[in-house]
Amino acid sequence: IPIILGSIFFLLGSQNVIRQFLGSVLVLLSFSLLKNKKYILSVLVCFAAISVHHWMFAFIFFCILFWCVTNYLQNNRFITSLNLRYWSVPFTGFALGCLAVLFVKGLLIGMGDYFLEYVLHNTTFLSEIKQYSLMNFSELDNRTGPLTKLVLIGMVVLISELIVGRERETENFDIRKFRLVALTFSIPLLVYPELLSRYLLFYFAIEMLYIAIGITSKSKRIRTAVIVIFIFYAFAPNAINVLMGPEWLISLLA
Repeated sequence: IPIILGSIFFLLGSQNVIRQFLGSVLVLLSFSLLKNKKYILSVLVCFAAISVHHWMFAFIFFCILFWCVTNYLQNNRFITSLNLRYWSVPFTGFALGCLAVLFVKGLLIGMGDYFLEYVLHNTTFLSEIKQYSLMNFSELDNRTGPLTKLVLIGMVVLISELIVGRERETENFDIRKFRLVALTFSIPLLVYPELLSRYLLFYFAIEMLYIAIGITSKSKRIRTAVIVIFIFYAFAPNAINVLMGPEWLISLLA
């Protein structure tokens, strides 16, 4: 419980975007119920999550997509090399992120068409994608730039991956590769800072799940990696903004 309460996901979500935070918690709960073969209850919790925040539909889609990718790559017999199987995971996540960017680009290019204009303005998901793709508040003094965010997150992931090394868990659900796909998916979203910012809360939810699973692992390497990630949370600029207000950064730069 202290590990979960001390996560970036819990701090940012509970203070800044409460509906998205609660919906994300319900999505994680639904997958836990699914793993325990409580199928009907899992589906009901998914509907509850979507009722809290309609973008939970996207989070559910991402989770299913990332799980399918990691499961396929893990069981693909054509990939015989352990190193190749590992690197295929981030490459696939990056490719999926590129496809997501092309999809958004396609929506914006089609804005001149009357039918697409009508669809964009009358479909909640598409209209919000358009809205956030055109927004960019990353230049404000109290905001951390998208590149800086991804570099800092990437450094934490890289260090934790180096600590874990070739250590492997026996669980069917590979949360390590799941997290890696979720991170590399976000890299192409750099071209849309506000979409990236909203997606990152989903990523932090997945990383919280990684920590919750890893802290109970029998492997010392995995437990050490989780502790290192948790320590890095103390230096996260977004978390400090929540605790101290954005003025601390402005006074530091002054």
